[in-house]
Order: sequence, then C-alpha cells, then structure tokens
Amino acid sequence: AGPELLLPRLQDKLMLFTRLFIVRVLGMRMVGRKLAGEMFPHKHQEEFKKKLIDRWAENDKGAYLDTVNAMVGWSVAERIGRITCPVLVILGELDETPLEVTDAQLARMPNAKKVVIKDSRHPTPVELG
Repeated sequence: AGPELLLPRLQDKLMLFTRLFIVRVLGMRMVGRKLAGEMFPHKHQEEFKKKLIDRWAENDKGAYLDTVNAMVGWSVAERIGRITCPVLVILGELDETPLEVTDAQLARMPNAKKVVIKDSRHPTPVELG
C-alpha cells in the first residue's frame, strides 16, 4: 500500500504487536478471522470473508513472521521520484493507508495516476476479482 513500512505512531506499533501476538499464540486462522472481519464487514461479503479465513490459515506461521519482520522499517520512499514510467495506483477508499499519504507519494512520480474504489478496503483486488 506504499513505498515503506514504518511505524511512527504508537497506534501502528500496537497494531503490529497485536497481530504478531495473535499469530504466535492463537495461530494463522485467528489472524485470518480478525482480518476478514475488518476487511469484509458487510453481509454481502461473506464469501470473501470465508475465503480469506481459509486461505490465511494455510500460510506458514514461521514464513509469515519472517516476512513481517523483514518488512518493518523497509523504505524506498526516497527513490520513488525516479519512477518515470506510467504508474496506475488503485486504492480502496477505506484502506488503512490514508489517501493523503498516497497522494504525497504520487505527486513525486511524474506519470502516476490514481483510481479510488469507493467503499473498498485493503483487499480491493479481491472485491473486484
């Protein structure tokens, strides 16, 4: 959802801590349930919710933890202005990343265009699929 994964706010750190706690103590299926409830809150999204829970449960816990640990602190934000090819960024209106943050990054890319999908969250590709 962006060119970096930094956790500047206490709220961000707490979210990560909670997710890692759930993975370690309750397992991948429980993380899937938590995420599915957040990402697909509407009744008409039950099929998406079930798929996310089932697929998340199949993830390897160790690989997931390693991936999260590798991503935290990652950033290419200082180089994003070097992207000169056409870029289409598709965002969910209700995604965790505020649209203003994305706008600031897009402004640095000369050929970037943004499309916002109304009433969609982080799994916009799943909903559009």
